[in-house]
Amino acid sequence: MWKSDDTGNEELLQTIIDKFENGNKLHFPEHCPVCKTKNVHLYYNRFSGHRGGNWVWCSNCKYYAHSHQLIPEWWINCDSIPLENLCHEPTFLEQDKEDIDIHVNKIVRLVTAIPVNR
Repeated sequence: MWKSDDTGNEELLQTIIDKFENGNKLHFPEHCPVCKTKNVHLYYNRFSGHRGGNWVWCSNCKYYAHSHQLIPEWWINCDSIPLENLCHEPTFLEQDKEDIDIHVNKIVRLVTAIPVNR
């Protein structure tokens, strides 16, 4: 069962998104700031224009964070992730985490200076 609560763990996971958007060269899966295992995944999805959502989750401890935000201009949605399968919890994303990690890691390699876009 996925965990999303007010214990501060969501904020810890949110630091992964902050690092990613601020140009830190992450490689997924990343280390989880909650359970310290290398099981954290990240995904954005652009819904319309610059609007979309983000997910960051740990496959091990099952903590996750999800929010709606302005999606960075350089983000490219993963073709294998259909919009209709996305929900607040990362259940569907967890099933495709390996493909998502490959997709995100390609973007990290392509973008040399990731601008903050919030």
